[in-house]
Amino acid sequence: MIQYQSNKVMKSSSFRSGLFRAFLLAALLPVLVVGTALVVSNTMLFSDQLAGAGNSPYGLLGLNVSAAVAAVIIAIIISIIAARRVSDPLRDLADTASRISEGDIELTAEVDRDDEVGILAQAVNNLTLQMRTLIGSLEGRVQERTRELEKQSNYLKATVEVNRAIGSILDLEILTQEVVELIRHHFSMYFVGLFLLSDDGLWAVLRAGTGSAGNNLLTQGHKVEVGTGMVGWSIENNKPRIASEAGFDSIRLGTTELPLTSSEASFPLRSRGRIIGALSVKSEKLTAFDELTISVLQAMADLVATALENARLFKENREALDATRRAYSESTRAAWAGLLKRGLVGYRCDQSGVNPVLPSDEDSVEPLDERLLLRLPIIVRSQELGSIEAIKPVENGPWTQEETSMMETLVDQLSVALDNARLYSETQLRAERERMISDITSKVRASTNLDIILQTSISELAQALHISQGRILIRGIGEVDDQGDRKDE
Repeated sequence: MIQYQSNKVMKSSSFRSGLFRAFLLAALLPVLVVGTALVVSNTMLFSDQLAGAGNSPYGLLGLNVSAAVAAVIIAIIISIIAARRVSDPLRDLADTASRISEGDIELTAEVDRDDEVGILAQAVNNLTLQMRTLIGSLEGRVQERTRELEKQSNYLKATVEVNRAIGSILDLEILTQEVVELIRHHFSMYFVGLFLLSDDGLWAVLRAGTGSAGNNLLTQGHKVEVGTGMVGWSIENNKPRIASEAGFDSIRLGTTELPLTSSEASFPLRSRGRIIGALSVKSEKLTAFDELTISVLQAMADLVATALENARLFKENREALDATRRAYSESTRAAWAGLLKRGLVGYRCDQSGVNPVLPSDEDSVEPLDERLLLRLPIIVRSQELGSIEAIKPVENGPWTQEETSMMETLVDQLSVALDNARLYSETQLRAERERMISDITSKVRASTNLDIILQTSISELAQALHISQGRILIRGIGEVDDQGDRKDE
């Protein structure tokens, strides 16, 4: 705002007075010159008349005209000087204002007058100064806002990459190390460590750490007791612990491997309503953890905790599945071993037809020509049951890729068919066994006579099991030892 002070108002009167005198002089000078010329000419005329001279009146007229012309010229010159005295400062000030409006806000108007033009120039300078101050303030706010947006962008990028990592990595050790490296990189931290609770829940054990310090701590088996230090405190209280100046935190436990730590934070890892560990973050800067950083790191810690819990469950399920597969493979192997006890090794097809291959014939089988031999294993539930071998006549040439692919497809279907046949055979045997047990039980329960029950039982068992001899003995009631032997009292 332009403020007019009283002294400037007083000084401005000089400009108006000078301008007024210039124009007054320009207006009165011709009158004065012409009047003076007329007075002089009339005086000369009067003198000539007294002297009796006979000067011509034309000379007097020329003198008057010359005086008038000179007066007009002088008035024009004075008017031009007066106009330039006013217009030149205004034109310079207008040029300065125009350049300022075009963006040259560092430009200032010259203030070398104490009149209205000087006051206007000072007002332009004051306005320009206010513009520079306002623009500088806006630039500072824009830069600050830009830094905040860049920080938020980095945090968002970190969250996306952590999400990608936890969605693609299921190995617990690889996942923990990848997470701490991503957090350290995107948050520009000095050290990031990930602690998980021990099985007894009394210790927080370091599972991943960044840099050489992290490797050293992992080698040492670094762990923190729950309830002590920032990590133990955050686990016990289920809250983040922030030390803006690490040296002044009363419960912080320093480590010689990280001497440059200036500020530190610890965030609990929460998954499905329980604490599974903590995320430790250290920085070389004081007060490195503002509200935005704290909220983002805690959200990321919860996200990582859920991913770690899912990875642990996946590992347990995979181990259980592997154990089940091994048990099923053993069961399958035993079942096939039982089926193959009848002595049949396989079948052989040649010009004489299809013939069985018995164990006694296996060693006497003529070796096939290895050049034209195609041997494919028969795999049933990850177990190699046998193989299928085929040989082509020499005149038909070697096996083509199409023929090999067709044989592989047939072997796959054969494996499925063999396993289905085994399962069907086992089902039939199981059904027959259940039926036999049911028949024997029905016949035994059909009578209430003790002798008939015993006779029926031994008779049906002998018939069902194809045994030639058997007996049932009733010796009374007594104790039985751990080996099943009876002890009479």
